[in-house]
Amino acid sequence: MLATLMNSICFAEHLLHQGIPTEVFSAIQIDSVCSFYQIDRARATLDGGSVCIFACGTGAPFFSTDSAAALRAVELGCGVLIKATKVDGVYDCDPMKNPKAKKFESITYSEVIERDLQVMDLVAISLCRENEMPLIVLSMAESGSILRACQGKHIGTRVIADRKNQDRRRN
Repeated sequence: MLATLMNSICFAEHLLHQGIPTEVFSAIQIDSVCSFYQIDRARATLDGGSVCIFACGTGAPFFSTDSAAALRAVELGCGVLIKATKVDGVYDCDPMKNPKAKKFESITYSEVIERDLQVMDLVAISLCRENEMPLIVLSMAESGSILRACQGKHIGTRVIADRKNQDRRRN
């Protein structure tokens, strides 16, 4: 949990040096280091044009940082959740073990679950699916990848709501 705090602070410093206003929120109270997560304060930070970075997961055991990210994105009504990871998208099998793995440009949450693709844990995937939260999976090692995703450029794999849910919303 504390490793996420250290990473969050480093990432925030990087963004601040780029001129991007940023605030780190933690699920556990560490007032001298960062802000304690409160939904209203995080919303105000976002509404003010700053980036929010969330550290220390949910603050509760048994929940992954992916679940925490999904929860925060849904709570705050974010337009997209970005998962920066070791690979540059979602594949039909582990590309680290199989060089013939095929990358998806786009895939639905149901397909991720049915294929057991291990993009994120099941709690996080289910939370995103139920709330139709778009997810972009990209490589954290690729320079500028997060910025390009934030600019709306196609990068990585986009995980989207199930088509039947999209159709139901239209009706």
